[in-house]
Amino acid sequence: MSKIKDVDLSSIENKFQKVAFDLFRFWTKEMDINESLIIKTEQLLVSDLKDSISKAVVSLYKRKDLHEKPLGWDIGYIIGFIKGNLGSYWYHEYVIKNGPEFKEYSGLSAVYNYLRFEKLAELNIDKIYEFLLNQDSNISNMILEVNEIEISKKNLNVTQNARSGKILTILNNMMVKQLKVLAEMENRVKLTINTYFTTAEIEKLIADNFRQI
Repeated sequence: MSKIKDVDLSSIENKFQKVAFDLFRFWTKEMDINESLIIKTEQLLVSDLKDSISKAVVSLYKRKDLHEKPLGWDIGYIIGFIKGNLGSYWYHEYVIKNGPEFKEYSGLSAVYNYLRFEKLAELNIDKIYEFLLNQDSNISNMILEVNEIEISKKNLNVTQNARSGKILTILNNMMVKQLKVLAEMENRVKLTINTYFTTAEIEKLIADNFRQI
């Protein structure tokens, strides 16, 4: 996770290691991957938890409608944010990245990036592509170019541009379709954050950072 600076976590810092390990064991058990997953270092789990809590605090104080919310709403917001953020991050790191869809995307990306810098190889593959399309074809005006597919930054809808291209464009389109598949995969395990942090501890966390952000 990206690091968030200047968030005071001192009031709950002594709990991080146990909570991170317990949460991860719970999450892997619910995901049914607790026996098949071996991680390199458990300390990264502690950093993940700290980063998620820091992001929750920063996100809370960026809300412009905070003063309009009822008493105690901010506590629920912090807990809900950590549930969603940490669970989604672990799902991406330990499920998606270890799955066939991401590996297929990475393979396509490897070939795409190689051909970007190996122009001769790209031209040769384009020629083979053209030959395969034209051989035994009775179409005299075969269109060899394909439209490039892009993903909208806002909603991941697939749109098409009238940009010509061949092998690199085809690889790009395959990667975009694979990204759309990956984007639709989501974590469904709800982390029990409120089991490990009391209301009083969350209140103290918020109060400690009221003037920090």
